Amino acid sequence: MEPLRDELYCQLMRQATRPPSRDLALKAWELLACACCSFLPSAQLRPYVAAFFLVGAKSDDPQIVEYLRSSWPCVWFLFFVISFFARLLSLCALLA
Repeated sequence: MEPLRDELYCQLMRQATRPPSRDLALKAWELLACACCSFLPSAQLRPYVAAFFLVGAKSDDPQIVEYLRSSWPCVWFLFFVISFFARLLSLCALLA
């Protein structure tokens, strides 16, 4: 299931980067926000998705910025908090 999730993230990021129209870009950003609030990309893809969101935060489009703002708590929780606890658990396993 993880490869399918990564493929979804990659396709949505591609659609948000070079969309044929603004409407498609907005839909891609909306779906990215929903995806981030629903499931994680793989550990390998996670840094790229986080960087993509950071670059998107500098957008001039107020609606894209609003999608990012509304999904930021999910992005922060999924990418940073879960990653931190995963590393902490790995460290605990090494020390045990």
